[in-house]
Amino acid sequence: MSDSEKRTRLMQLFHGETCDRPPVAYWHHFYPEGEASKLAYETAKFYWQFDADFAKIMPDIPFMLPDNAIQRGIDWDYLAPVSFAEGNAEQYVKTVSETRKLIGPEAVLLATVFSPLAYLQYFIGLDRVAHLGEEPSARVHRALAAIARNVNAVCREIIAAGADGIYYSVWGSDILSSQAYCEFGRPYDLMGFDGARGSQFNILHVHGAANPQLNLFKDYPAKVVSWSCLTSGVGLLEGKKLLGGKIPMGGVEELGEHLTRGTNLDLVVAQGQAAAQELSNQCIVAPGCSLPDDVSPEILRAIRKSVE
Repeated sequence: MSDSEKRTRLMQLFHGETCDRPPVAYWHHFYPEGEASKLAYETAKFYWQFDADFAKIMPDIPFMLPDNAIQRGIDWDYLAPVSFAEGNAEQYVKTVSETRKLIGPEAVLLATVFSPLAYLQYFIGLDRVAHLGEEPSARVHRALAAIARNVNAVCREIIAAGADGIYYSVWGSDILSSQAYCEFGRPYDLMGFDGARGSQFNILHVHGAANPQLNLFKDYPAKVVSWSCLTSGVGLLEGKKLLGGKIPMGGVEELGEHLTRGTNLDLVVAQGQAAAQELSNQCIVAPGCSLPDDVSPEILRAIRKSVE
């Protein structure tokens, strides 16, 4: 299948037109030790080897503060604009341009960016995010706004470097109440995601294995939404209704020993086929989240086979 045919299929899907088959995608982490050229090479190699309908750059060059960076009260105020002249942010954007050179102009290229609340979870820990209402409100909002400005800037730089869209992973709806998410998640999600405005193939990913509260995202500016439909118990059709008719992405399990052992291949094929049938090809067949880093090549080929 040529890159131009894959691009055409994705364009048809995003415009609500009938596709000959649903697009298919899969991904896992590469951990390139901060090297743009290595991450670009692994991304392109994976795309070529397993024939997905788009290439997806993983967030394997972190460009914000290190984990657990916010410990003292004053640490909340140390969030500064990222630099694109040097450091990890520069390397992540460079990954986009180098991947584009490798895969060519016709292949569809997305880059993964986390939401502000996701980055805050790394800085302060999951338990504290689950109880954000107990933190000083002004300090939390000031920090989230600073992170959102960085996310917005990174999205803009990524698009300028040659990406066709952002795979925007929002975190926190599975651990916060809807009221808390609307205070601490939504405004900063949208502020960050606005940096990808106008991109052709933006995808929203709602991270979390349970209780994704998909109804909170029905008016987000993305036509396609990914979530863990099998582990969360929110099926593709139900999710589509909760999302106000947005195009679902998922259908394939991302957890289980069979993924690394290369067993239960018929089950994997059946999962992809069921998703395509349930949505009449108006979906993207994919795992609900990242696959294990040592996923069996046979599993990836089985996912691909499910849409043939």
